[in-house]
Amino acid sequence: MSGTTQESCLVSVQPNEAGLLKQLFVEMAGAIELPHPVSAKESDIRENFLSGEPGLAWFITFDEAIVGYVTGYTGINSSSAQPILFIDDIYLKEIVRRRGLGERVVKEMTTIAKGLGCRELRWQALKTNVVAQRFYQKIRADKSDEAIDYVMAL
Repeated sequence: MSGTTQESCLVSVQPNEAGLLKQLFVEMAGAIELPHPVSAKESDIRENFLSGEPGLAWFITFDEAIVGYVTGYTGINSSSAQPILFIDDIYLKEIVRRRGLGERVVKEMTTIAKGLGCRELRWQALKTNVVAQRFYQKIRADKSDEAIDYVMAL
């Protein structure tokens, strides 16, 4: 890590921690000025992220404190027919940024993805989240201009 000897760690979120994960969802939404409120219910978080199917969730810990989270899910890339791990959110509290922790988290996510048999790690950044975009450029992640996101509420 850059300029620090402290370790970070990804810890799987447990079902009884759904409320804390939701608090972090709300905090992240405020930090990036998400244009809509977080509507996730604790029961949905428990069922859809913490049951192992379809979603996955980890707390980011630093100095024995929870300082963020990562959520994601696995899938198959249809053009390569290979498994991928798609990261939905990476969130670090402002107070722990610029300490090399984000790079450590991405490295650990890469290890997790390989352990799940994935061949690729993918994620997106909101156009308005320039801080995240600068970080992704810094770690030399490839920016893809291949797709435009579309959403259809059901």
